Amino acid sequence: MLYGIVDIGSNTIRLKIYEYKNNKIKSVFSKKKTAGLIAYRDDGKLNDEGINILSSILNKFNKIMNLLNVARRYFFATASLRNISNTYEIIDFIKDQSCASICYIDLVGKPQCFNCMYGFDFENNYLLFKSSNDSYHSKNITPNSLIAGTILPNKLMPFQNIGIQFNGITLSTDQNLKERINTNYYIKNPLSIAIPGKIWLIQLNKIKMTGKLKGFGQKITWERSTN
Repeated sequence: MLYGIVDIGSNTIRLKIYEYKNNKIKSVFSKKKTAGLIAYRDDGKLNDEGINILSSILNKFNKIMNLLNVARRYFFATASLRNISNTYEIIDFIKDQSCASICYIDLVGKPQCFNCMYGFDFENNYLLFKSSNDSYHSKNITPNSLIAGTILPNKLMPFQNIGIQFNGITLSTDQNLKERINTNYYIKNPLSIAIPGKIWLIQLNKIKMTGKLKGFGQKITWERSTN
């Protein structure tokens, strides 16, 4: 099986293709393009010219991988690009949608998932959901549980590939934080006030959005700072 790895640096974009066979890894193809993407940042964002350059190179690399029948493809970006703040598109998308799919590991070690209406604390990038106390996930999710999930458009169109993937961790809340997250949740989901249950808080640590930018391979990624 062939694996393709694209490393998107601030100056150079590299494609490397490896063959994995009989428990051995062999390099079969390597190519690099000078893009100088670091020069195409305006106010912390990759501008339209930079996006077009990146898209053109990724399309060429994708054609090479198609010709070689590369089965698995991975794309990585250096920190100077991951921190570019096109994240307003992520915020707008989260504001416009209603339902998230959330995945976790239950108390016996099995993966589980559920769908829920959500709220969002934009100040801290917390995802909020409400669940009855007797639901399976309420009984199996605890503070510091690892979480992953997706948010898709309310109205899906054929061949549409737009959405958000995220991961994070559940947090316990003190009284002051609880009041704020309850307000944020009920602003988006006012009818849920009448439904008994607890509002949970997920601290999002990484968000990846696909499908909003032009061209193949375009993604917006946000990661919580560890500083």
